[in-house]
Amino acid sequence: MNEIRVNTWEECEVEFQKIEHFNRNSFIPACFRGHADARWSLITTLERRTTAISSFLEYYRKMLVIKPAIETFTNSIWDMPEFAEIQK
Repeated sequence: MNEIRVNTWEECEVEFQKIEHFNRNSFIPACFRGHADARWSLITTLERRTTAISSFLEYYRKMLVIKPAIETFTNSIWDMPEFAEIQK
């Protein structure tokens, strides 16, 4: 994995544009996500804060538990369907 260090947001944008240009004809386009260590796996916040999830119902229940924290950190409302709606 190549690491590119930048000092400003402007430098970061230039590097993103270079990567996107290089990958413009790729079957899978470049995607970016911030991470402090390239060796860390990409998992959701929910997955990081819980143990193994074995069913959708368990996943949904855990989402309900963390919903207030997500809304607080994002300063937005996280609309979730009622469980009865998704059972259809």
